[in-house]
Amino acid sequence: FFFISFSSFAQGPGCPNVNAGEDVELDCDEPCTDLSATFLQTGETTSYEVTSIPYEPPFPATGGTPVSVNTDDVWSPTISLPFEFCFFGESYDEMLIGSNGVVTFDLITNDPGGYCAWSFDESVPDSNLFLNTIFGPYMDIDPSVPGSGQINWTVFGDAPCRTMVVNFPSIPYFSCNNLNMTTQIVMYETTNVVEVYLENRTSGCAWNDGNAVLGIQNQDASVGFVAPGRNTGDWAAIEEAWRFTPNGESNVD
Repeated sequence: FFFISFSSFAQGPGCPNVNAGEDVELDCDEPCTDLSATFLQTGETTSYEVTSIPYEPPFPATGGTPVSVNTDDVWSPTISLPFEFCFFGESYDEMLIGSNGVVTFDLITNDPGGYCAWSFDESVPDSNLFLNTIFGPYMDIDPSVPGSGQINWTVFGDAPCRTMVVNFPSIPYFSCNNLNMTTQIVMYETTNVVEVYLENRTSGCAWNDGNAVLGIQNQDASVGFVAPGRNTGDWAAIEEAWRFTPNGESNVD
């Protein structure tokens, strides 16, 4: 009797796994059988595949460590990652959260606790946009508005399948305070997958031409990837999610 078991949780994008299929029972006079298996294919972070996925946020939007509390247009203090995260070919163990819907690994151009710019009209990729950054989406939101949700981060799981989760829950637009955005950025250990779960993003606010962008950009702004129809502009979205999967040369051994 040949038996392999595996956890259904392991089928997520953040946990390497091998699935040997259904159990196989052999008669005593059958000396051998062929085995086959499927495994989670992962690749180098030299390039990414962008895919639409179901809007099913895997983690809570509240309860994490708050940052930028009641403060507009600011970068968080330096946040240590509990695992090395590979992004466009480089590994990082620190990040910043910007109060305008971004996560960056560029701690040189962007000062911890410093000003997080809100005005832009460029499209990804562009050197005038934040470098080495996840735009999730990037737009001028204002967590200083009374009653605003608290931007927060937290870590879930155990090595080597941990996730860094960053939440922007019900953060009002700047100027158009009657509108708000809820979004979640998820970064997976080992596979280096990035996901964005965007609950709502309403168009029509004239401030900064209503611009928003959902995507990622590398260290020198030479390469970027965006969700279809989600480069810089005044677009609307309701309960959509996007996965950025590294699809460079296979790094499976």
